[in-house]
Amino acid sequence: MYPEQASKENTIFVTGQKKLDQLLDKLKEGGLLDADTLFNGLFSRLLSPESFRQVVYRSSQQLPHDSYLPASFQELLGNPLYYNALIALFPKIKAKSESVLANVKSKAATQGQFMDQETEDMLKPQVLNEAFAHQVVDMIHDINRRQNALLSETEELLADPSCCVSLQLQDHHISDISNDQIGFTVVDNFLGGSEWRELLCEECVELKQAGRFNDLLQKGDLGNGSTCWLTPSECLEKYPAFNELIAKIHSLPYELNSKIPDLKLRKPMSNCILLVAIGNISNSSELFPPFQGHSPRLDGSFGQSNNGYKVSATYHFWSTPNPSTSDCQLVLSGEASPSTHIDSTNDRLVLWRSRMISNQVTPSRSCADIHYVMTVFFHGPEFKNKW
Repeated sequence: MYPEQASKENTIFVTGQKKLDQLLDKLKEGGLLDADTLFNGLFSRLLSPESFRQVVYRSSQQLPHDSYLPASFQELLGNPLYYNALIALFPKIKAKSESVLANVKSKAATQGQFMDQETEDMLKPQVLNEAFAHQVVDMIHDINRRQNALLSETEELLADPSCCVSLQLQDHHISDISNDQIGFTVVDNFLGGSEWRELLCEECVELKQAGRFNDLLQKGDLGNGSTCWLTPSECLEKYPAFNELIAKIHSLPYELNSKIPDLKLRKPMSNCILLVAIGNISNSSELFPPFQGHSPRLDGSFGQSNNGYKVSATYHFWSTPNPSTSDCQLVLSGEASPSTHIDSTNDRLVLWRSRMISNQVTPSRSCADIHYVMTVFFHGPEFKNKW
């Protein structure tokens, strides 16, 4: 760690600690919540940066250095935007915890069981901490959504079409994604050679050895797989194959703007590069359940739920040159178009309208081969409820 970075993080920690003391004093003065209960429960866990990231982002992995997301509870409290929003949440947190506790008591009463004061005093901290955790997570996600929406409207961040230096999309690609009845396009041989797959896989092994992959949550409609967040700066320094891939993907908003004048995509944001490995990347002999896929979802939306996402991009490659591409198919569908199943072929890029086209991934029948997917979101303003 560089000295200036350590100094910055120490300043954030000290500022956040002062804000935490102010927060507890404010709670005690206003009588809004049991400050001691919060401090001894959830607050004490959130003071660990790793625990904070696990609660908020469902992963203890370090965030990219240039990420605008808070990496610790101290950093969150040191940011006036989050701190003031947190203060405003307390009445809602109190009401939610009281409502949950009242429901627990009511259900017990219907079964002839009545909660004594000792039991209520024991449950109250747990209920309060759970209510607080959920509200904080929702608050961070909502603020980040609004920040992304604001950035997508900022003219200074426009990917200037006159700066387009490479042409990677053919006329039929532009025609397909521009067509309201289609809304997506598939670009094969994006990097243009089988040697790139081998180089990317070698760098994935390096990332795994460096501890950069985190397991997907083993619940819901997920399954066996791992995630890794990448930044262009680290790839430029350490991972040349990924650097080439990201550079080519990040040039797309400029080309799309030059060929679709009304699109007005913004410059790529470096903290929006997600690499997912589907399969047993650890090479462990332990049996893992196959990837269960994910259900249909929209990456972006219009109106009050707008998160700024306008175009979604996924790049696909495998640990083997001849995978079973019927596994982990990408399924795209829109209101005006039927569902389309797209094979996860090596060196394939898929682009689609984030606010219009829902995406789904089908299950994997095997963990033998590893399917890698890089996901990038391009931001931009809403346009006629079509983009």
